[in-house]
Amino acid sequence: MLENNLIFLNLEFFLKIFLATCMGAIIGFERKNRNKEAGIRTHSIVCLASALIMIVSKYGFFDVKDFDAARVAAQVVSGIGFLGAGLIFVKNNTLSGLTTAAGVWATAGIGLAMGAGIYFVAIFGTIMIVIVQVLMHKDTFLSKERFTITFEINKESSFDNIQEIRKGLERLQLEISNVEIIKKSSTVIVKFYALVPVDFERNHLEDILLLDDRVRKIEL
Repeated sequence: MLENNLIFLNLEFFLKIFLATCMGAIIGFERKNRNKEAGIRTHSIVCLASALIMIVSKYGFFDVKDFDAARVAAQVVSGIGFLGAGLIFVKNNTLSGLTTAAGVWATAGIGLAMGAGIYFVAIFGTIMIVIVQVLMHKDTFLSKERFTITFEINKESSFDNIQEIRKGLERLQLEISNVEIIKKSSTVIVKFYALVPVDFERNHLEDILLLDDRVRKIEL
């Protein structure tokens, strides 16, 4: 009887680890499609390892009197931070990899939930992470960065210049939300308030815009 219970218990452990690996792979698949630093293998291993640590933490110390089942599992939350930090880097004063690092951290939480046997919570968490990741890359107001580009143009040809600039910005995938015009003595200051998809290469965009001598300032 005891032997049968051990077999069923181990089969349950195998199921938890397998499901955790699948949940991690689902999240990693979305990241891989975005060409992010951490993909299917990284997320799968993180989720698998978290489930394994939770199983060890919860069931591996039955022979120890008054053991604390949360102590080993709790180290995953802080330990995963080292992995996440390796995914975050700064390039040209722009922070990259933060979303992927947060996703890896959340994936560890899903692994812990799966290892603890909270199956529906782990599955629901996976679905929510994927929805958030996908939603924030869709073409919605949630997935836009706001730019303000200030131009200084000649007063005499201001109308033609504004139309030309507008068309040029739209070719760069900038969506113009508003235009502010400030008239000066001999020039006109034009501020274009624009939206750009968050996955657009911002540094590349700024380099292109700064080639125009009329550009005075770019603000995020």
